[in-house]
Amino acid sequence: MKNASGASWRTNAKPNYRPQASDTSIEADIYLFARLRQLSLKQRVEMFATFL
Repeated sequence: MKNASGASWRTNAKPNYRPQASDTSIEADIYLFARLRQLSLKQRVEMFATFL
C-alpha cells in the first residue's frame, strides 16, 4: 500500500510495531491512524462519543 508521496505505509511503522488487533494488518493500522490524525479534535470527539 502506498501513501500520497508514493512511499510504503509500512515504512512509517517502528521496527517492532504490532497492530492493535490480531486480525488487522500493519498497513491497515497505520492507514487508520493517519486518517484519524487528519480529523479535527471536534470530529474525533463526535466520532468516539457515539461509542459511549
